[in-house]
Amino acid sequence: MATALIFPLALLHGAAYFPMAVLMPALSLKAYSEVERFKVVAYTDCMPIYFVALPVLLWWRNGAQQNSVKKLVQTNFLGAEFANERKQGKVETAKHFEVLEQMFKAK
Repeated sequence: MATALIFPLALLHGAAYFPMAVLMPALSLKAYSEVERFKVVAYTDCMPIYFVALPVLLWWRNGAQQNSVKKLVQTNFLGAEFANERKQGKVETAKHFEVLEQMFKAK
């Protein structure tokens, strides 16, 4: 679960900071005055996109994680609402082998 969050964050971070690290110095060196350099830096700055995209990405990952937890709870009969089924032994062995089968298919 941790890598599911780190990978999109790393991509977003790289996409936001890489142009700033490469393009801004290359473009601002061609400017002759400080005012021109400041204008080039201001025009090529993509960090406002990062500050908008970061909360959107975190909101999206949080929702995806909540959906995966809901799916896990429903498919494995976890929680108080499925206590009756677990007491009657309806889900123990069948669910165990079903989860094992899903794990082996994923690899």
